[in-house]
Amino acid sequence: MKSTFVVFLVVVVASSAYGKAFRHKRQSDNNEDGLDDRGSSNAECLRNCPVTPEYNPVCGTDNVTYTNPGRLGCAQACGVSVSLLRSSPCPTSTPAPSS
Repeated sequence: MKSTFVVFLVVVVASSAYGKAFRHKRQSDNNEDGLDDRGSSNAECLRNCPVTPEYNPVCGTDNVTYTNPGRLGCAQACGVSVSLLRSSPCPTSTPAPSS
């Protein structure tokens, strides 16, 4: 039983490391948008990015409210230059009252 757990742990860690390395390689190629040249766009990449459906909004430095931290991570993985600004929705701007 102990050896089965060790093998499982090694497989999980190796597959996780390989996935991150593959994503990093795709983004670090010298393409204009930082993605590979298989014809995928940022929108397609974001649609295909696996995330949980939880609602835990976060605000990115691009002033976009992402539904959860996973969506923000997907945006980063898809080549969007963004990082976490706050762990809450982005403030909405309201027009100034006119007199």
